[in-house]
Amino acid sequence: MKIAYVYGSTPLRHGDITDMERAVKENRDWLGDTANYVATLGHDVSIFLMHKKISGHLEYKGVKWHAYKPLITHKKLIAGKEPCMKMLKDVFESKPDIIHFQTVSYCINYAIYVRKARRSGIPIVAQYHGGRFPRHFWDRWAQGYALRNSDAAIFLTRESSEMYIQRYNLNPEKIHIIPCGFAEEFFPIDKSIVRKKTGLQGNPLIIWVAFLRKVKDPMILLRAFSNIVKKYPEARLCYIGSGEMEEPLKRAVEEDKSIQGKVTIKGFVPKDEIPSYLNSADIYVLASHVEPFAISPMEAMACGVVPILTTLPCFKIMTDSGKYGLLFEPGYQKGLEDQIEKLINDRPLIQRLSREVAKRASDYFSWKASAEKLVNLYKKVLSDRKGIK
Repeated sequence: MKIAYVYGSTPLRHGDITDMERAVKENRDWLGDTANYVATLGHDVSIFLMHKKISGHLEYKGVKWHAYKPLITHKKLIAGKEPCMKMLKDVFESKPDIIHFQTVSYCINYAIYVRKARRSGIPIVAQYHGGRFPRHFWDRWAQGYALRNSDAAIFLTRESSEMYIQRYNLNPEKIHIIPCGFAEEFFPIDKSIVRKKTGLQGNPLIIWVAFLRKVKDPMILLRAFSNIVKKYPEARLCYIGSGEMEEPLKRAVEEDKSIQGKVTIKGFVPKDEIPSYLNSADIYVLASHVEPFAISPMEAMACGVVPILTTLPCFKIMTDSGKYGLLFEPGYQKGLEDQIEKLINDRPLIQRLSREVAKRASDYFSWKASAEKLVNLYKKVLSDRKGIK
């Protein structure tokens, strides 16, 4: 099967790399991991994407990468939302058996691909990765048209799909729930070994691995840690990730003498180093107010790190409503502090959860499992197109 992944913008957005080979190999993300696993199942996979700094073509791990620069970029626009006629032409000239369009929030771009696919007789599957309903009526029209005329739409949770089904009067039979997964290099490693490698210490060591964005609320963890460390002076906190909150976090640490020397802000770290940092930690925290289906908590769980997450639908799915990890209400600092203290004061609990979360991640949230579900969906769409029951 020949599959074209079409993504309006690149996931290779970390750091300031302008060399395509380095970007693909060092700054791996969910799109590349998905494509790699689908390719290992024996399929011909290509990725077509846009990036304001990177362009060119590359084959890596059996996946053909094609990157294009948009004609116009603006700091307030996400590069890739602009339609690129060269990329559109190349996608259809590659003659894929099926197109998988990522990110339905790129409404106009999405609608153009759906219209072209219908005219070309190529099935198209779309995937929702989060985001709110479009504000402008022309974007809402384009998104609704594209979703109704796609062969299938993939959502990460049932809750997010129901909103779109109602808003656009979609056929529920075309909606499929396939969560994201984590890569195979995330698994438990002896903490004493990896801590020598990372240089991190702490009893406990609390870690944040995610973008440092306002919507994820990294500051609430810092405020909570400031109170925690007064009671538990051996506790340590490490942030890994980049974003607009990185500098405010650094300033906050400088202004709070009680946490100086106890908080590490690493910034961006290459993907292949993340497993060592996660395995150095005891507790993982993510305080998101909005999240479609974050991958980093699953990676932490796969490493046996106990997660403390907010009560969003995706996190309830990951933790089975708090059975495999702890939950707190978004923005509720006292709730976060209470959950951290609960783990610190109950060593048998954190040891038991460490074993259980690793098994749950392995059983339910691997990229291998997600890739197999995607391929089965592609086969179903192609079969339905041919009229085979």
